[in-house]
Amino acid sequence: MMASDLPSRETFAVALADGGLVAMVAGVSLEAAEAAGVLAAESHDAGAVDIISLAEALDWSTLDRSHAVRLTFMLRGFIGATAEMASRLIPFTHSLISKSTEHSSYGYEQAIGRWLEGDVARCLATMEALRSKSDSPFLALLLDKWRQKDPSAALGAALGFSVDKAPTAVRAAVIALGGYAGAADDIREQAVDALVARLADENSEVRHAAIFGAARCLADGDQSPSLVASLEALASDPAPDDRDQLITCFVQNRYSYPDPLRQRTFELMKDVTSKSTQVLGLVDAALSEVDILKDRQMVADTISAIVGNASADVDLKNFQSTLYRIQESGDENLGWFAIEWLLHGGIAIRDQVHDLFEPLDRTIYDVDLKPFNLTEEGIFFLARKIFGFLLVAHGPAASLLCACLQSLNGRPQKELEIGIVSFWLMNYPGDIELYQKLGAKSKVRSLKKSVGRVRKAHEAREAKYAALPSNPALQPSTSERRVQAEIEFEQRTKINRSAEEGSIFGNLFHKSTILHGRSSIFYMEDPSGGEPIRQVTPLASFEVSTPIARMGVLQPVVFDRMVRSFRLEELVS
Repeated sequence: MMASDLPSRETFAVALADGGLVAMVAGVSLEAAEAAGVLAAESHDAGAVDIISLAEALDWSTLDRSHAVRLTFMLRGFIGATAEMASRLIPFTHSLISKSTEHSSYGYEQAIGRWLEGDVARCLATMEALRSKSDSPFLALLLDKWRQKDPSAALGAALGFSVDKAPTAVRAAVIALGGYAGAADDIREQAVDALVARLADENSEVRHAAIFGAARCLADGDQSPSLVASLEALASDPAPDDRDQLITCFVQNRYSYPDPLRQRTFELMKDVTSKSTQVLGLVDAALSEVDILKDRQMVADTISAIVGNASADVDLKNFQSTLYRIQESGDENLGWFAIEWLLHGGIAIRDQVHDLFEPLDRTIYDVDLKPFNLTEEGIFFLARKIFGFLLVAHGPAASLLCACLQSLNGRPQKELEIGIVSFWLMNYPGDIELYQKLGAKSKVRSLKKSVGRVRKAHEAREAKYAALPSNPALQPSTSERRVQAEIEFEQRTKINRSAEEGSIFGNLFHKSTILHGRSSIFYMEDPSGGEPIRQVTPLASFEVSTPIARMGVLQPVVFDRMVRSFRLEELVS
């Protein structure tokens, strides 16, 4: 802010005398308005002018918006700098907040905060002013500023307001009890005892405020045994709203709970549903910020429990932050989550495992089954789950199946090779290139040989299919081809018309349009007779199709039965 933006005291006085506050702020820039409020405070305190009376006389609804905004900033500067008594200033500021939506409570709270910092006596006077309006937005600010100057007096005020009739006052006072972690021992213990009592209150709003205050206390370093024990007792079997508050305060206070309570809070997260959208987002934030390698079992169990809860109505995609952390943690860890959920997750999470990967992902991954210590039966069970649930993630499926092949030897390995050829490559013959890439990349000799046998078996079968004569029954009839041609013509006509109408050149040039892949290509003729101008415009939307299983066309009933059996089977423990 430049000094030249501020009016001089003489100019300020003349403006007030001529037209009041509105005339004074009209010539002040927005950046200088709050500093102008400091000049107004000096004049007010000197008795030259009564700013409060002038402001109270204004009809805010008739003010120009720019004047109202400047006046708001000026009054904030005035409130923060004046030496006016609390008995007059606090009601005045309340009236400013209530008069117009232009006035934000937050800005005036900051101004009152600056005013409270001037003298501890102002805190006591403000408390007296708030007795008649205990639901004031300034109460929490008062208790915080007062605690910094006189903790004992501030605690007494907080305890008094914590039994007030106004719910907002009770909430502010109980939350303020959590700010005494750094106070003297006797004051801190008194605040903790009050919080412990409020944690057992029958009123849920009081309990929630106490949870917030207790979490704040723990975050500030006061790990009081009685406070921790009360939180653990509340977390043992909480009501849904208490559970949500425990989780919310845990995340908002940077995971400050001690280990047993921390572990219990993560257990409570398993019961969160889509009805608590905000809490579900906090759960995602909490899971994404743990050590994704060290705590991956806890992360996997928590997500599996939430997604597997039929009444929760939550999808794996709801955990975007956590999924990103998993994807960025490396192939081995990404594969671990996929294997863990395919082996031990319920059908709900298994059906969404493909969301761990990019849509229609054909990337090959370096995965390892060793952390699971699977038996031969467990490996075959995992392979069948891959057959059933990763039909739209071919790269991950091939990577996991090769990991299964690598973990087997002898006859079991050859049995799995037959399964891959007879089911997967039977349905998706083009995926043989994925297995060849994995075999070439691997340094394990047994896997290279296994992939080689898979390739030979697959090529032998495809050669037999290629030698068969084409079946005329599978070809469309003349009438079917005619209908298909008519449909294609209508679709192309609609596409061309839509592209033409959406072009800014539609009224300027004669042009022809063709559809090419996912783009419209315009050929616009140059009016001067030059070469046509080629313009490529990507289509606004397009459909990405999943690969169609060959058996899904030729033997749909058999294919459906096989996939169902793969999905519904459970591993006998």
